[in-house]
Amino acid sequence: MLGTFILWFGWYGFNCGTALLHEGENVESIFALAGVNSTLAAGMAGMTALFSNLFVLERTTGEPFFDLKYLMNGTLCGLVSITAGCGIVEPWAGVVIGLVAGLV
Repeated sequence: MLGTFILWFGWYGFNCGTALLHEGENVESIFALAGVNSTLAAGMAGMTALFSNLFVLERTTGEPFFDLKYLMNGTLCGLVSITAGCGIVEPWAGVVIGLVAGLV
C-alpha cells in the first residue's frame, strides 16, 4: 500500500509538473486541471476495481470481501490512463476514464 501512495504522490509531480513547462497564459488552470483529473481518475479506477472484484467474488464463492490489492492496482491503472490527457480533458471525462481503467 505504501508503494502505491508513493507512486500516486509522485504522479502529481509528473502530471502537474509538466503543465509548468507550458508557455502560455493559462499555466495555473492547466496545473489545477491536471491535479484534479489525476485525483478523480485514480480514485474512480480504484473504487471501480475494488467493487467489480467484490461483485465477482460474491458471484463465484458466495463470500464477498474487500481485497485491497485490487484497489491499489486499480488506482495505478487510473493514473496511467489519465496521464496523456490530464491537462486537456474535463473533470467528468476524467471520471469516465477512471471508470473504464478500473474495469480493465
